[in-house]
Amino acid sequence: MVDRVYKNDIPALRKDLENLKNDFSGLGLKMDWKKLRIEPLLHHARFLERVLRSEKFSQEAARLTRGV
Repeated sequence: MVDRVYKNDIPALRKDLENLKNDFSGLGLKMDWKKLRIEPLLHHARFLERVLRSEKFSQEAARLTRGV
């Protein structure tokens, strides 16, 4: 189960990754770090946000807090 602290940090992490993506795009490096590292992490952060907002996840979390 995802605790509240982790759940609240995901949007902040996504925002930081978007800022990094913009910063790296203007550096003109030989290696495309934006595509290699930042975009996969950004994709994963967006995926986690969708999962946490989903109704099925909410139902499962409620079941776990009440007990089986």
